[in-house]
Amino acid sequence: ADHGTVATLAGAPSKAQSADRAGGEIELSRIPNDADLTMAVKAAVCRAMRLKSAIWVKAYVRRCAVNGAMAVVARHGDDDAGAIFIKIMRRDGLSTLFAPAPAGRDDADFDRRWVACFSGRAVSAEEADAHMAREVRFDSDIWVIDVEDMDGRNFLGDDLVA
Repeated sequence: ADHGTVATLAGAPSKAQSADRAGGEIELSRIPNDADLTMAVKAAVCRAMRLKSAIWVKAYVRRCAVNGAMAVVARHGDDDAGAIFIKIMRRDGLSTLFAPAPAGRDDADFDRRWVACFSGRAVSAEEADAHMAREVRFDSDIWVIDVEDMDGRNFLGDDLVA
């Protein structure tokens, strides 16, 4: 095998073709075995195909609106890769909070996956806000989306990790 080639999402072009391209490429020099090759290509695909945070947030806010819920961006994070937190405010005044799933869990490196904070139980709005304040102190690039839905729906579907 030629260890000096560059793999892209469209295939493995020649070195001359690769020199002219930008983005989505990873140098696969001196790959010792097929397992490392698979991991290197998977890493390149994940970096190239992850939807930017700003686009995901816009789509999620739209999904909420289509389903009759009011969603607003309470905190604007990094447009490219900011972590996104979702606070669902219910009719009874309690809130449920969803955070990004840990990396490496159920394709969380590739797709956005979510875990419920507070073991899935609803908490007061003040408790949810205090939790978010701690998160902001840890990472100032996070997004916070507030969703008002009388029934407490989260609109995350299959992206919610148990």
